[in-house]
Amino acid sequence: MIDFVVNSILRQRDRLEDTLRNLTPERTKVGDAMVWCLDHADNSEEIVECITESLSILQTPIPKKVLHFYRRHNRHRV
Repeated sequence: MIDFVVNSILRQRDRLEDTLRNLTPERTKVGDAMVWCLDHADNSEEIVECITESLSILQTPIPKKVLHFYRRHNRHRV
């Protein structure tokens, strides 16, 4: 059972990382990413850690970093 839970968490983190890598300023993509984060709010610490790590990558273009910040900042306004 523990292996199932760990694998599920790892799959969810992989999906979030893929979403962050492929995020564009397109309204639907940003909205989908925001909804995913809200749907998985019970793992909010992991989500914030993942977003923080993505903002720390030097190779990540500034516009993509701004999108991550915007999404994280507005998550609290819902």
